Amino acid sequence: MIGVITAVDIGLAALNFGQSLLCRLPGSKRTPTADVRSRPAVLVVRCDAKIGDSLLCLPFIRYVRQSYPEHEIHLLHHASARAIFEQCSDIDRRIEITWNPSSPLSIWHRRKLCAATFEAIEPGVSYDAAFAPRWDYDLFGPFMLWYSGAKQRIGFSSKNNLRRRLRNFGSDSLFTRTVTDVSVRHESIRAIRLLDRDIAGLSKSLPSINYRWSAGDFQCVCERLAALRIDTRRLVALAPGAAGARRQWPLDRFAELGRRYTQALGAEVILLGAPSEAQACERICAEAGVRLQNNFAGRLTLAQNAALLSLVEQFVGNDSGLSHLAAAAGCPSIVQISCHPLTGDDNHANSPLRFGPSSQYATVLQPSVPAAPECKHGCTHDDAPHCILGVTVDQVWDVVVGTRRN
Repeated sequence: MIGVITAVDIGLAALNFGQSLLCRLPGSKRTPTADVRSRPAVLVVRCDAKIGDSLLCLPFIRYVRQSYPEHEIHLLHHASARAIFEQCSDIDRRIEITWNPSSPLSIWHRRKLCAATFEAIEPGVSYDAAFAPRWDYDLFGPFMLWYSGAKQRIGFSSKNNLRRRLRNFGSDSLFTRTVTDVSVRHESIRAIRLLDRDIAGLSKSLPSINYRWSAGDFQCVCERLAALRIDTRRLVALAPGAAGARRQWPLDRFAELGRRYTQALGAEVILLGAPSEAQACERICAEAGVRLQNNFAGRLTLAQNAALLSLVEQFVGNDSGLSHLAAAAGCPSIVQISCHPLTGDDNHANSPLRFGPSSQYATVLQPSVPAAPECKHGCTHDDAPHCILGVTVDQVWDVVVGTRRN
């Protein structure tokens, strides 16, 4: 990925290099005792706290299970992703971290935090292999693999993109094997390359994301809809939230879209989002003429959101965790509004070729050109919607009408 080198990049490069050297000191990593367990183990490390990225990691975990059928599969993840991973039958043991992986203080104390993470693991647990499946720069994965004491430590090379080359400077030495991959791949399949598997066929048909909710979650959602007298026969979900302002299509455009749904199609519109997005969803309801009781933002668990998304006939949202959850729930029509220009870098962190919904029923709308020269590789403005303003309500509406399956 091409971009401007910043002071943050240089500072992280120096810190990463110095801490990587300190890791090489004798006795710095975990040393398992003689293995008295009946089954060996494999470790997967995913420290980032994003819901969408965690969902896209599920296919990789499934392939790890297939590649190591006689091993226990251990996953190290952030506590905020618990609702995603706790229901995954391919995982035998979860190890949670609770500190903020983006905090400068966490990065400064990275070695201590990584070492402390494995102090609670029994001495007899021995990892035959450990994987860090993140392709973009990964401030904690290589260190976690080192301190796990795994015999094989496998991750992506810092040669893959400029940002990783800088911010992960020196940490390739913590792996026993690195994989170089500069091609454009969807993130649901890219990490499978770490397993030395042929993924050529997967690019044509993305793997399914197996996220499931309980019967109790589904019943709870159905009871709520019935109590509010919400008609599930023509149910449409709008989700205006996203991480970062550049990914957020304007609220007034979502409101106009909601008006067209109700007036032109007679659809029942509901709003979904996090608790912090409840007020924005309330505004959309008011401007679109949608009942306030149809605002579910902050009122459902992640599993209940997935259960609800399995009932809607169409989902429209930004590049966010909910769009990936809609794909995992089997939503029959997904429309994602992206901030990434069609002419931008295909390996950019906002590129839908990498992070679009993993569903054959998804359509991604992008601005045709960047809104400013500095955004030629990808939108750089995060204080307000910028390039995403190039996607109009009429464009979204044309796709909405053309892709509805009911």
